[in-house]
Amino acid sequence: MMKMKKIIAVVIILNIFISQKIFAKDPGTTSAQFLKLGVGARAISMGKAYASLANDVNSIYWNPAGIKTLYTAQISAMHAIWIENIYYSNIAFSKSIFSGQAAMGIKYLSSGKIKSYDNNGTEVGNYSAYDLAVTLGYARDIKTLSTGLSIKLLNSKIDDEMALGWGIDAGIQGGYHLFQKRIRYGIALKNLGIGLKFNKIRDPLPAVLCTGLSSAFLNNTILASFDINIPFDNSLYSAFGIEYKKDIGQISLKLRGGFNTKNLSDLDFVSSLSAGLGISYDSWNIDYAWVPLWEFNSTHRLSVTRNF
Repeated sequence: MMKMKKIIAVVIILNIFISQKIFAKDPGTTSAQFLKLGVGARAISMGKAYASLANDVNSIYWNPAGIKTLYTAQISAMHAIWIENIYYSNIAFSKSIFSGQAAMGIKYLSSGKIKSYDNNGTEVGNYSAYDLAVTLGYARDIKTLSTGLSIKLLNSKIDDEMALGWGIDAGIQGGYHLFQKRIRYGIALKNLGIGLKFNKIRDPLPAVLCTGLSSAFLNNTILASFDINIPFDNSLYSAFGIEYKKDIGQISLKLRGGFNTKNLSDLDFVSSLSAGLGISYDSWNIDYAWVPLWEFNSTHRLSVTRNF
């Protein structure tokens, strides 16, 4: 009965958000778009369907409640080769503290050198731009739920102009049994706060409500996840991910694939796909993600994670 009440409460909350059109803003009306770029090659290769599956230090981005699944210190670093000469990197660290788990993440995006022109269209040199987010998070169990909260400090610079802002994320994770199968669920509300201010205009952050389910099959060799995302500044979209694990001695090999409907309307079908692989040995994990991006060719992410 209690589980049914929780499910009903979640459904009611989701319908309130949708019916009141809290998330109904036009595309391009929010700031800090770099916050939409995922971190962690594993999550990205699985179509970004990670709200319920988040169980590593990169949970600080996907769902801060997932930080609580860690019981040891963990550090993870990722580098992404994105569009043209644009790249972004992320490093995150987590440690047990005060009956819970704390984490810190630093995300940096560089746009490289951008050509600058005067009013007559004459090239006058180059300028640079970057985006930076420093996130602090904490998670702990409350009865049968894992709960998490994080706050992020934002700094963006375009040429000589700089903007500051902040945001918060909150999330929960839990599980229940259905037909003798363990189902995990996750809910995260991300990027609420004060947006960046350029030219005396402050635009809101790209807030989004994420909900997801995940479960393991075939003696835990296959893991599947499914997310529904409701963003402030765009239409609802869904994501699906799958991971196949094969243990060979002390080495664990993982093949991954994903599909995200967000790019179906923005780009094309191929750009909605993702794939990747992972290798785990002892306390080390190395993950790679490949995501095609229409005429911009392919994008690549590489993550290295270690437990202490």
